[in-house]
Amino acid sequence: MSIQLMKASELVVGMFVLIDGVPCEIVDYASSKLKSKNGIKKAYIVGKEIFTNRKKETMVPLFSEVEIPIIIKKEYELLDISDDNYLSLMNDKGKGEVICDIKLNINTEVGGNLKQEFDKNNNNQIIVRTATVLKKEDVLDFRVVQ
Repeated sequence: MSIQLMKASELVVGMFVLIDGVPCEIVDYASSKLKSKNGIKKAYIVGKEIFTNRKKETMVPLFSEVEIPIIIKKEYELLDISDDNYLSLMNDKGKGEVICDIKLNINTEVGGNLKQEFDKNNNNQIIVRTATVLKKEDVLDFRVVQ
């Protein structure tokens, strides 16, 4: 299973949560001190999508359960970016396994920066960190190793 359930009252900034089915990192969280007119205290959650950094907001009852995505992070060495923006990545364990099924979204800040850095071609090694969540794997960030 790729999600867990947690009470909204237990959430804290920095955790990951699904907002409208999209994995987000919580950047702001507030709970109401007063009950609403129907007698229910609410949690106000602001998150940023982990792959696009878009802001998402939601309000849920404090006693309700929210979905927490299970996120698996991996590091790979970038070997190539194809003409149609698919990445060729070598397994982070050095086993020589190459994966080529992650398409780089060059319309995001990270994707655009990665493509630009790769195109410079300074013969530096680029390490790409990916996250797999809800059966989708995408680039989180990268670093250049001199």
